[in-house]
Amino acid sequence: MMDVYRGKFLGSLKQLISKGAVILPEGTDDKSLFNLLYQKEWVVYAKAPLAGPYSVIEYLARYTHKVAPSVITGYAVSMKPKIL
Repeated sequence: MMDVYRGKFLGSLKQLISKGAVILPEGTDDKSLFNLLYQKEWVVYAKAPLAGPYSVIEYLARYTHKVAPSVITGYAVSMKPKIL
């Protein structure tokens, strides 16, 4: 997984640099930068997917405050303010 993520990330970075969306500092050699980045060991952490819409609500409940889910339709959740 590390190799796939590194390859996709650095491939996208190369495209952004060539399009001018990412500008490297003056004097930076693209080739040596990418050689260095490819040689580094990347650590990729990915959690297992959630088990369904209710586990998503439980997950969100830990991080939201003063907001309550009001309607669950398929995968869409609408939120409304909680009146105290």
